[in-house]
Amino acid sequence: MTVLHVSGARSWGGNEQQLMYLMDELPAFNVTQKLFCFEDTRLEEEASKKDVEILSVPYYKPYSSEYRNELYRIVRENKIDIIHLHTSDAVTGYVVTDLLKKLKTRTLFARKGIRGKKTSLLSKYKYNYRNIDTILCISEYVKTHFGKILSDRNKEKLVVVYNGIKVQDSRPEPDFQLREKYGIPDDLFLLGSIANHTAAKDLGVLIETMNKIVHEHGIKNIRLIQMGDFSKLTPGFKSMIAERKLEEYIIMTDFLKNAFSFLPQFDTFVVTSEREGGPSSLVEALYYKAPIVSTRVGVVDEVIEDGVNGFSVPIKSPGLMAEKILKIYTRSIGHYPMIHLSYLPPFVKAAFRGMPGMWKSRHQLILCWLIFMQVVYPGPKKLKEQARWTPGFITEWRFRRLLKATYWSIHLLVTWFSQEVMKTLPVPEDATLYLIGDSSEKPKRGKKHPVAQKGRKSKRHSFFFGIRFVVLMAAFDVYRIPVGFRIILPKTHRDYQTENALFRDMVIQFVPPAWAPLVIVQGDAAYGSKDNMKMVQQRDKDDSNRAWRFVFGIARTWKREDGKSLKDFVKHLPRKYYKRTWVPKLARENRRKTFWIYGKKMRLNHIGDVKVVLSKTGRNVGPKNTKLIVTNLTECTPRQIAASYQRRWSVEVLMKELKSGLGLGEHQVTKCEDRVEKSIGIAFLGYLFLIRVCRKNIQPGQAWSIFQLQNAFRLKVVTNQVQHHMLLKLKTLQNAA
Repeated sequence: MTVLHVSGARSWGGNEQQLMYLMDELPAFNVTQKLFCFEDTRLEEEASKKDVEILSVPYYKPYSSEYRNELYRIVRENKIDIIHLHTSDAVTGYVVTDLLKKLKTRTLFARKGIRGKKTSLLSKYKYNYRNIDTILCISEYVKTHFGKILSDRNKEKLVVVYNGIKVQDSRPEPDFQLREKYGIPDDLFLLGSIANHTAAKDLGVLIETMNKIVHEHGIKNIRLIQMGDFSKLTPGFKSMIAERKLEEYIIMTDFLKNAFSFLPQFDTFVVTSEREGGPSSLVEALYYKAPIVSTRVGVVDEVIEDGVNGFSVPIKSPGLMAEKILKIYTRSIGHYPMIHLSYLPPFVKAAFRGMPGMWKSRHQLILCWLIFMQVVYPGPKKLKEQARWTPGFITEWRFRRLLKATYWSIHLLVTWFSQEVMKTLPVPEDATLYLIGDSSEKPKRGKKHPVAQKGRKSKRHSFFFGIRFVVLMAAFDVYRIPVGFRIILPKTHRDYQTENALFRDMVIQFVPPAWAPLVIVQGDAAYGSKDNMKMVQQRDKDDSNRAWRFVFGIARTWKREDGKSLKDFVKHLPRKYYKRTWVPKLARENRRKTFWIYGKKMRLNHIGDVKVVLSKTGRNVGPKNTKLIVTNLTECTPRQIAASYQRRWSVEVLMKELKSGLGLGEHQVTKCEDRVEKSIGIAFLGYLFLIRVCRKNIQPGQAWSIFQLQNAFRLKVVTNQVQHHMLLKLKTLQNAA
């Protein structure tokens, strides 16, 4: 099927951007596209980058003989199946051509706006033209108003198709940062507007709104950046700005490429249109979750619920618009204790005290806010959602910029924070420190990610596609502290390392606390390799202050020094040798589990003297379901070894709580392994932050979950808010007296 797009646009706006989106998607449906437009226009320039044949002509009046001759020739020579009209001028040219030359081609027209002036008889005739088969309206608002000029028969042609946007990760990045380019300090509130300088956009209301904010309400720490094509109306707008002495507060940029990519940098996005069908900039702002204040035009009432996902005001209401903007301003700048930097609770500041100064203080501050927001608003979330509730100068792009920076290491921060936490927790005498390794994954959907891979969790689970990483957790008494993690890269990656190699690197780099006389390294059968066991043995030789031991799951394919396989040993072991015992579950659950176990000392190839423990949960379970545990804790009983191995499950619980409670790895980041790694590490830092802040709220010797810590943290924040407001009120009364 061949589609001919016809557009008479000579400028660039949301309608033309929607046409580009349509051109990107139609090839997936085996549609051949051609574009009939005017030469030397932005539409021709942008369409030349698409898989579209461009049939451009010099500018002709749509009712001229030159225009209709060209349109007729293109339709006949290219065997066009469908004509898609995108502008009112295109409808005029089509109607004149069809009346005189009979195109005999199915035609549809996309109505994307509402005209303010009275509709002429000629316009009513062309829009009611019998050979237009379908009329697409971009909102119910457009359908209702446009239907008033159509006959009852033609009203049946109306179909609502809302504007769309691209949502994939390949959206264009901004060419620069607005604050840096125009010299706007970080502590100023930034308004944004994307609108061409036309009468329908009613930019005079925008200027008047700024006048009320600056001069009537006295808000001076605010700036407005207005993006859009200049026109003959521009000098009038600039005169209004000069008359109201707003040159310092309003910046007009003219046309900017990919203007929508700047939306995350705005603290508030403003739409002041007098008439619109469905502004594309509004849809883009909703996608970026930018705070919105808009007039009630077009699709606004259909997508904006006032006070919920934005604010809406009647047209030509600068006073009401100023009030709505100030609501967002007060929430962002400092009237809420939990939000503003100066009201950050002292106990929160104390938790970050001593953080290594590997970067500028401003960037360190942004990181602290990112960790704080990770805890305040738990659950899977994106950076945009978090940035909406931070101070006005901490925007989404600053979060992204911090994650992109290479001057700091997330691994060093996790190491530092975990060591600080372990120093403050109460430790019983002669406590044993367990180092537990395990792998986890963050599922991904959509297009393939550079660091994502396909794999199988276990033989009993289906395949998954996502980002895999290794976690190292320290456990002692009832406490569990993540001390490190590493992303497992795909085998095709240039920096690929095996899961066991990453695990060994973390164990080697780990510095045990001084109070730990014994360190036991644990892992399931995936970590039961000879290299891991030799690494632990080597650390035991090198460390004179403490003993290092290992407890690993092991495969049945291992062989003893006599050449016999452990598989044969398990298969032929009589049932009577197994002894029934009870092994405690996780400490905070206060429950136990029944096991059948058997232990025996033996010598394994490459390892030496060890104790192998056979463990199964059912009396009649066969050899295939029997777990083999190998350890060099030869002096311990089989029950003690099984109980030690059972501790490994605490890392599984921790990862589950991190994913559900702190949104582990749910930040929206680009396809960069370093930024993905940092976004995952933020969740670990958030958990360590919770422990450091709320450890006194937990009874000694009582284990906790993330959700218990979060409840205690919220209570602390609310208490601090009340105290802060009482102090402010007392100070006000003292000043009044």
